[in-house]
Amino acid sequence: MLKCTESGAPIGAPVNLYAHCLQTATRVLEAGEDDELVVVALFHDLPEAFSDNHHGLLAAQMLAPWLSERRSWLLTHHVEFQAYHFANHPTRDRNERDRYAGHRYFEETADFCARYDQNSFDADYPSAPLELFEPIVRRFFQGPAPASVRLAD
Repeated sequence: MLKCTESGAPIGAPVNLYAHCLQTATRVLEAGEDDELVVVALFHDLPEAFSDNHHGLLAAQMLAPWLSERRSWLLTHHVEFQAYHFANHPTRDRNERDRYAGHRYFEETADFCARYDQNSFDADYPSAPLELFEPIVRRFFQGPAPASVRLAD
C-alpha cells in the first residue's frame, strides 16, 4: 500500500507521503530503535493517502493487533504532537499536545515527533529504499499478535 504512494504529489510539503514515511523510518532505523518503532514510523502517515479522518488513529487501528499500548498511543496522538512543530493556522493550537502533559507516553510521543517525524520533509535526505524495510516489516507481522486482540480460532 505504501509503495502505491511513491509517485504521489507532495501536498504542502517539499516531499510526498512516500518519501516522508521512508525518511521517518530511516531516521528511526539509523537511531537503532526497535522493529516496532521502525514499523510505526514507516506507516504512521499512510492513512493520509486514503482518508481525511484522523490518520493517526487509523494507523493505530490498522496495526493494532501487533502494537504495544505505548506505540498505539503514540500513533493515535502524534497528530496533536506534530501541531507543536507545524500549526500555523489561527484555528489550530500549536500546544494541542499540552492537554496530555503528564501522560506516561507523552515524552516518548514528543520525542518521536521531534527526532523523527517533524524533520522528515527534507527533499535532500538520503532515505533507505522501501526494500530495506521489508524484512523488518515481515519479522514484525510474523510475531504473535497480543492475546487480548487475537481473533478466536
